[in-house]
Amino acid sequence: AAFGDAFKAPATLANHEWRRAGYDVIIDDGSHVPAHILFTFTELFPMLRPGGVYVIEDNAFSYADKPTTAYGYRVGHRGGIGRPTTDNAVERFKALADIVNREECFQDLDIVIFSEAIDRAVFQVAFVSGLVFVWKKTAAQQAGLAGIPSLRWTSHANGPALQEYKRFLEAGKHVGEAAAP
Repeated sequence: AAFGDAFKAPATLANHEWRRAGYDVIIDDGSHVPAHILFTFTELFPMLRPGGVYVIEDNAFSYADKPTTAYGYRVGHRGGIGRPTTDNAVERFKALADIVNREECFQDLDIVIFSEAIDRAVFQVAFVSGLVFVWKKTAAQQAGLAGIPSLRWTSHANGPALQEYKRFLEAGKHVGEAAAP
């Protein structure tokens, strides 16, 4: 699906039959522009069936930290390794991996990466050379985790490191880096 500059989903995605049926596999081999990757993921991941996998190809432009163009689109103005800006796809998916791992102990997620519904539906995030894989929980995984009482080790993992990480995500900057003017 091509979203273009308008960041508007094509009409074919509004088809209720397709939405109801869902998809087992979705492969994003679109513009490779980080902002487009994030928009596409937010639009399409909810259509993935339980247990399905979402694959993002060619995410290297998230590492561009100098302005350049990719397929006619401007990139690199807000990217770079370790810079969790709203438009850095790789850093957003890294943060999603933290949410996935944290959920078992802290079911009251107070950090949202994409949306609470998307964040809670993710079972696994994996990075392979140039690719990101995101697996959606199966119905059994969703039901199983919901039935486990929270371990809530808040005194051990809700301290200064977590607070610094929250500030890091909110500020869109690297931990310890001065805020941009």
